[in-house]
Amino acid sequence: MAAQLQAERRTAHKRYIARARLAEQLISLIGAGSERPLRGDHHTEPISSPGIRCEPIGICDYNPHCGLESSTRTENLAMTSIPAKTTNHIGPGGQHKSSRKGERGVTIFIVAVAMVSLLAMAVLAIDIVTLYVASGQAQQAADAAALAGAEAFSSSSFTSAPSIVPQSSVCNGSSGDADMRAQAIAAKFKIGGTAPSSVVTSCNFTEVENPQITVTVARTGLPTFFSRIWGYSGSTVTARAKAEAYNPSFNPGSSPSPTIDVSGVKPWLVFNCQAPCASPTFITSPNGAVSNPASIIGQSKILQLIPSGTDPTTVPPTKIPFYAIDPPAPVSCPSSSAVSCNQIGTGPPGLFYHDNIACRGTAHFTCGQPPINSPGQIQVDTRVIGTLQARTDFGTECLIHANAAGLQIRR
Repeated sequence: MAAQLQAERRTAHKRYIARARLAEQLISLIGAGSERPLRGDHHTEPISSPGIRCEPIGICDYNPHCGLESSTRTENLAMTSIPAKTTNHIGPGGQHKSSRKGERGVTIFIVAVAMVSLLAMAVLAIDIVTLYVASGQAQQAADAAALAGAEAFSSSSFTSAPSIVPQSSVCNGSSGDADMRAQAIAAKFKIGGTAPSSVVTSCNFTEVENPQITVTVARTGLPTFFSRIWGYSGSTVTARAKAEAYNPSFNPGSSPSPTIDVSGVKPWLVFNCQAPCASPTFITSPNGAVSNPASIIGQSKILQLIPSGTDPTTVPPTKIPFYAIDPPAPVSCPSSSAVSCNQIGTGPPGLFYHDNIACRGTAHFTCGQPPINSPGQIQVDTRVIGTLQARTDFGTECLIHANAAGLQIRR
């Protein structure tokens, strides 16, 4: 009886081994066709290998895979496989293992790369904007300096008398009038918080009636911020501007030619001769040269305001007649709180005679332009002589900041 029982046990054990091997082969074939590993069921009994659950149907006294020991009854063991999930599985020893073990730490890596990218964009945004703003400031300084230098061409009379006024005194790249004005204006501007590092001027006198000045402004060592991380400590911005002065009445055959609107023309239409006009005119036509410089330049002359329609030959020979005209509205007026300037802006609508005396006029006068009082041109003021005389006095007092007519304002 004992021998027979022992033989049955050996037979049952062989059957179990055969079934176990067959189950392992099937599981291997199933696992090869799927990326998901098999997971054992979460039961309390020990598991022999991943993906295999040993489920006792009967009672066995010895099972090398399940490790169960029981009574003398033997029954068949059924082995089943449970589809695995992609999250984790139970390996030997009952411990959970991640099916994405190779992806651990990927999030930290992505965050690190994103932080580096954000830092690089911050460098680009802050430092590039700093350079862009500094470049705009440098261009403003260059523009203003070039205009100041070009103004020197007119105020020095170079555009009217280039053969008389030496070029070197106007612009020589360092100490000329135009050079000094350009440098002084550029120094007033701030580029990146400080004055320009250098201001270079050069002039072109190829066309004497149209001289040009070029101003180059540079700012070196411009501070940067985040780019210092990469060892980039400073930048340089440079701006260039060119300006010119042009005298439309310049006559190469005559020197000097008349200077046109150098510092604002006053609204007085002065006759080109002194009554009874038997003597030569003041200005020779058509070249605009002064007929008799010794009798005009540096000499005191008395002007006589006459109403529109009055014959200028009726004016005494000791005075020079003139009409009042109404140019467009002026610019650059003094403050109304300045001495004798409280009348600025008080004229009738569209009439700016007083303001053109007290302020700098915008009207330009050139040789060959249509005559005054012709259609579409500046008109002669037709108001009564008393009104015009009062407006003339007030405007002139504001112009020279006199608080009364006691400074020999002659009529």
